[in-house]
Amino acid sequence: MTDLPVQTPPRLVDWNSAFVLHLVETRASENAWFDWKESLPSDDAGRDNVRKVACAFANSGGGFLVFGVKNQMNLPPRERVVGITTVDPANQLTQLLKAVDPRVPFLDKAVTLPAGQLVWVVQVGGELAPHCHKGIFFRRYVEQSMPMTTADVRLLLINQEERVAKLRLLVLELQFAEDAADHAAGGGTLRKINTDVLARLAADVWPQLQSTAGLPQRLIEARTWCENLNFELDCFIAHPKGQASKNPRIQSM
Repeated sequence: MTDLPVQTPPRLVDWNSAFVLHLVETRASENAWFDWKESLPSDDAGRDNVRKVACAFANSGGGFLVFGVKNQMNLPPRERVVGITTVDPANQLTQLLKAVDPRVPFLDKAVTLPAGQLVWVVQVGGELAPHCHKGIFFRRYVEQSMPMTTADVRLLLINQEERVAKLRLLVLELQFAEDAADHAAGGGTLRKINTDVLARLAADVWPQLQSTAGLPQRLIEARTWCENLNFELDCFIAHPKGQASKNPRIQSM
């Protein structure tokens, strides 16, 4: 089998049957970005463990829960893959994670292996951190989900406040672009829009934007529209020479 990279967290789309089997056959241990789970537990202890792990991943920038594979390295690799038979696992996990404060966002993907077993991969997002379960904030340290220190929690809160502030700035920049377009449509001064600011702010808060379906695509479309408008204004200024630069409706910013 071709070696697959496991050093860095893959995207959810990268999880397929070949990747799962590669991890199993190479006896890849749980680490800072993924955790094996035999099934969606029904007992209190098992459910609390899933909440703790999800909380830890969310507070560490994200990670993956892989359901349907036993975390028993002493077993032959293929015996560890048991698959899951849970009906509507996403709904059950949503209900289970309601005990985590605030809610833990996640995406999921079903992976069918060649032998027919169904492995369920859940990508935990970190855009709403910090999270706590039963009043305790957890973080992922290698393969363990450990309580965070007060300093760790304080740093997460500071980072979250910075992201919220940047989101507000992004909203203001988009509002400015919309106002400039409305002003121009009404016969006012045409102004170039600074898309570099939009790009920097969007990059800083991209994980938060992805938590709302369709929002990233709409932001990309808005930035493209602004860039096209700037290009048309540049063309108008350049051609014809000596006229556009004196046009009172055009103003570069």
